Amino acid sequence: MTTAGRLQPTFVSPRAAAYREPGGPWDQPTLNALLTDAAKHAGDRVLVVDGDRRVSGSELLERVDATASMLVARGVEAGDAVAWQLGNCVEAIVAFRACWRIGAVAAPLHIAFTAAEVDRALARINPAIVLTPTDLAPTSGRPATPIIG
Repeated sequence: MTTAGRLQPTFVSPRAAAYREPGGPWDQPTLNALLTDAAKHAGDRVLVVDGDRRVSGSELLERVDATASMLVARGVEAGDAVAWQLGNCVEAIVAFRACWRIGAVAAPLHIAFTAAEVDRALARINPAIVLTPTDLAPTSGRPATPIIG
């Protein structure tokens, strides 16, 4: 993807250098590291409830790993945008976490967007890939389904 297609921050704090120093406010594990630790700690216990579905910490980590691997295999690199349109569900958690795992920019589209709004948003975001619910479904050890992109 070209540099013009990458998302860029619109504001850099004048205190950013101080924040990044050892012991500074940003000297913390990443959100991905914290959530991975929580999932490992949960193990086979239920970590996520999605309607009538129950997902253990181990299953969630498995799905995030598989999706992150799939994204890399499809050419997604750190800084690339990855888009999807889902409600609040396990698959959305998996998509966010897989993006964070590889350094991609998670670009979820609002579930109420019409087809025209989705098209306009995708034109502005210019994602490397657009995920579908099928792409994020459990694979039960099978290779991840190729994604639309």
